[in-house]
Amino acid sequence: MVATLDSEISAGKDFSPINGRTKDLEMAETLWRLGRMQKRTGHFADSEQCFTRSISIYETLALGDKPEICRALNECAQLYLLLFQFPAAETLLNRATTIQAEHLAENDADFALTVHNLAKLAYLQGDPRRAMQLTEKALTIRRHTLGEGHSDTGESLEVLGFLLKNAGKLDQAEETLFKSLEIQERNLGKDHPVTASCLDSLAEILHHRKKYSRVEALLQRACRIIEERVGEETNAYAGTMNTLAMYHVRQGQLNEAVVYAERALKIAEKIFGPEHIMLAALVNNLAVLYRSLHREKDCDAANERAKALLRMRLARTEGSSLQALVLLADKLSLQTEYKEALEMLERAEAVAGKQHGEKSLKVGEVMHSKAAVYFNTKDWAAAEDCYIQEIAIMETHLPEGCLELALPLRMLAATRLKQGDKPMFESLRNRARAIEQRHGMEDYALVVMRREFESLKSRVGADHPSVTDKHREMALIQQQHGDDESAARNLEAYTHRRGREYAPNGTEFLKDLISSVLTIQIKTGKKEEAVKILATATETMQAEKMKMDLLASFYLLQAQLLTEEWPPALSTARTLPALCTSKEKARIIEIIKQTMIKSASTLEEYGHKAEADEIRDIAQAMHPADG
Repeated sequence: MVATLDSEISAGKDFSPINGRTKDLEMAETLWRLGRMQKRTGHFADSEQCFTRSISIYETLALGDKPEICRALNECAQLYLLLFQFPAAETLLNRATTIQAEHLAENDADFALTVHNLAKLAYLQGDPRRAMQLTEKALTIRRHTLGEGHSDTGESLEVLGFLLKNAGKLDQAEETLFKSLEIQERNLGKDHPVTASCLDSLAEILHHRKKYSRVEALLQRACRIIEERVGEETNAYAGTMNTLAMYHVRQGQLNEAVVYAERALKIAEKIFGPEHIMLAALVNNLAVLYRSLHREKDCDAANERAKALLRMRLARTEGSSLQALVLLADKLSLQTEYKEALEMLERAEAVAGKQHGEKSLKVGEVMHSKAAVYFNTKDWAAAEDCYIQEIAIMETHLPEGCLELALPLRMLAATRLKQGDKPMFESLRNRARAIEQRHGMEDYALVVMRREFESLKSRVGADHPSVTDKHREMALIQQQHGDDESAARNLEAYTHRRGREYAPNGTEFLKDLISSVLTIQIKTGKKEEAVKILATATETMQAEKMKMDLLASFYLLQAQLLTEEWPPALSTARTLPALCTSKEKARIIEIIKQTMIKSASTLEEYGHKAEADEIRDIAQAMHPADG
């Protein structure tokens, strides 16, 4: 019967109410069952046709406000959820809810199906807390009515496991998904498509928990089931391909990963079309892989497409998609579009607060992303505030002294050091060290930072501005760990690559330069490396014709004196009087004069009287210009 209907619908045969065959409940049920099959195999237009005609039959039979129609309403709503057509899905589910509230008890299994689908709608519309409440309600009804071992109960457990994973409750999520898999294998068999869905969900949580040994076997098993029972050109198969791609990324097998990721995208494009907002995450994953494989043109094209799709997704969901906001902010930040990145993260913070609670771990994750952007833009106070909020949230939700606190504590310490608060820097650093030592991971923050650095470098390339900024962050953490040589190397790389970005104004460049020289010369005593950095900086300034103001030139002079580069130091000192313009405050000029006179005295003590005398004379000649 089903096969016959399938061929007739494909041929365009009419099943309108004027045809007597439709005035039969068996026909209406057969149609929605066929629609469900078409949905699973990716034939969405045919699926929708089956559902709408099934609904039409029920309405013709005066069952439009009776429980019999609710299964067709739910099946059609599930299709619309899959297609991100939320208003249409909501209309059908609200209709089903109204009918069932009038005719059924709240613990009826059919009512549980509607609640289950309302939970999915709530999640997709950006309300995971309501989704959790509705899922738990549906699960309670199904356990009471159908029993713990029923397939529908297993379905609710799978959704609950997914929501627990997203809420960061990984232990509970894994336990829940194992229960779901056991139920579906026992009820439907080890090779059923629903079992494949459970396998994929379980593999994803094991992937998150770094239990890699079982992940690939579960995913390959899911692929085999879908290939044999549903078909390769289906949404389920595309999803499993994408999960396999992410697994191979974690294993460092990028060539294998890109094959799976491209396959997933190709299938999804065929099912949904090239401009469907569901493709955003798949395109984003490919962009990251292309960058890692140095396929720059492919990466740039994928990035632009991902940004467009993410913006479309935000428009479709009225800005409520936390994932889209964070992904878009990440893309903008990597392209040094920091202002818009921060705008996206501000919105993400509001969405995370509304969806998960203002003090939730999700908000903490957004604060960490915001802090990173502020750090890259050298807004130390704003970065500090974000790290403080992140730490407070982590301390609320995680065990006291947990290892995850070490990195934000060290980054907070770095912001205090940047603002000249050395006592607070040392206090925060010592607190981070104590946590790391308690867990036997004295270098935990370094390991995490190094992992982030390598990941970023593989995504965007070694010469990307974001990687350049990571050199500075790495140096700060290495200094805290006493690894001054590595810190010096990272600061040298940072100074060398950042120089040209500050043209034509050299002030900021020189501040970073002094940081590098001080670290190398004072901490490690390696004069040659310090001189090398100064030479690189000087060449950069000359090549880019940087505009050197008084403060920047003074910084350069101090660095040159520190490394005993006497001729360059005197050359720099001779430029200072002419830079004492009317814009410079007299107080600043006086401070510079007194510092130069002290430096001259030190030079004289080391036997460099001629150089000392000239620097004193230059200092005495410095006065604010008139006007």
